[in-house]
Amino acid sequence: MKEILLKNVYKSYKDTPVIENLNLEIKEGERLVLLGPSGCGKSTILRMIAGLETISSGELYLNGENATNMQSGHRNIAMVFQNYALYPNMTVSENITFGLKASKIDKEEVNRRLEKVLNMLDLKKYKDRLPKELSGGQRQRVALARSVVKRSNYFLLDEPLSNLDVTLRHNARKQLIKIHEMYKHTFVYVTHDQVEAMTIGHRIALLNEGRIQMIDTPEKVYNYPSNVFTASFIGNPKMNLKKVKMEKNKIIIKKQNITINEIWEDILKRNNNSNLIVGIRPEHLKITKEKVDNSIDGVIKFIENLGPNYAIAVDIDGDEWIVLDDYKNWKIGNKVSISFNDYKLHFFNEKTENNIGYPKEVENYDNLCKH
Repeated sequence: MKEILLKNVYKSYKDTPVIENLNLEIKEGERLVLLGPSGCGKSTILRMIAGLETISSGELYLNGENATNMQSGHRNIAMVFQNYALYPNMTVSENITFGLKASKIDKEEVNRRLEKVLNMLDLKKYKDRLPKELSGGQRQRVALARSVVKRSNYFLLDEPLSNLDVTLRHNARKQLIKIHEMYKHTFVYVTHDQVEAMTIGHRIALLNEGRIQMIDTPEKVYNYPSNVFTASFIGNPKMNLKKVKMEKNKIIIKKQNITINEIWEDILKRNNNSNLIVGIRPEHLKITKEKVDNSIDGVIKFIENLGPNYAIAVDIDGDEWIVLDDYKNWKIGNKVSISFNDYKLHFFNEKTENNIGYPKEVENYDNLCKH
C-alpha cells in the first residue's frame, strides 16, 4: 500500500511550534490537497514527507515502513517546487532525464520515458531549448515532466502553478489530473488557492496555524464546514457570518428577526448558549425590491460586477451582508428585502466556533438538488 501516514507529528523551529499533533492518512492513489493561508504549515508538512525537513517528534510512515529518519533519496518521491528549480545550463531534454541518468536507468528506457512525457505535455518542439528561452508556463511543464518520468510512488507539489496566469493555471490543472489518472501516484498538492483545491483534490485538508481544521471531500468542505474558519476560508464571495441571538424558532438579527424552519429545532436545542454565529452563503440569499414574508430589510451600499452575476453589499442595521444575484438593474441606495433558504443555513457555537450540526432534512435536500 503506497499510503502516507503521519502520526502525532510535531514540528518546531527553536521554541516556535509550526505543526502541532498532526495525524493524517493519505490514501494510496488519492489526490490530497493541503490548503490554507500563508504560514499555516502546509509546505512544511510536504517537506517533512519528502525528507527536506526533520520531524521534531512523531512518526512518518511510507508504504507501511517507518520513514521518519529515512534519507530523502530513499523515499521514492518526485517533487515539483514553486520556482521549478531547473538547471539553467541544461536543455529541456537534459533537465527531464537528469535524474534518470543519475539513477543509471537503461538508456533505451530513458529515451522511451522522455518521448512519452514530451508528447504528453506538448514539449517536443522545445526539447533542445534552455530554460531561459522558455515562458513560465513552458518551464512549469518541464518541471512536471522531470517529476513524471521518475514514476515514483509519491508525487508532491508545492504551489507549482502560483507563478502562472489564469489561463495557464486552468490548462495546467487539467494536465495534472490527466497525469494522475494515468499513473495513479499518491498525490499531495500544496496551495492557498481554493479553486485549485476544489478542482484537483479528492480530499482537502484545510490548515490554520499548524492544525487541520477540516479534512473531507471538496463538496463536504464547502457545504458542511466544520467551523467558522472553514466557512470563511472556502467560498468566493465569502460566507456571511454574523453573531445572532436565538429566541425559540427566531433568529434575532440586530433589530429584526426571521422565523426559521422547524427542522432546526432539535439541533438548536442541543446548543446550551442562545448566542450563535449564523452563516449563509451569498448565493443562498434572495434579494427583492418588494417586502416579502419572513425577510429582513436593508439598503444597497455597493455592487460588484462578477461577470455572470453581481455581488451586492446590503447594509442591514449597520452590518454588511453580501448577496449574489443576476439582475443587473440594482442601484446603490435601493431599499431591499433579504430572505433566507432555511436548508442552507449554518450555525456555529459562538465560544468554540465549531459547527453545531445539521438536521437530516438538510442532507436530503442537498441530495435532491443534485438530481
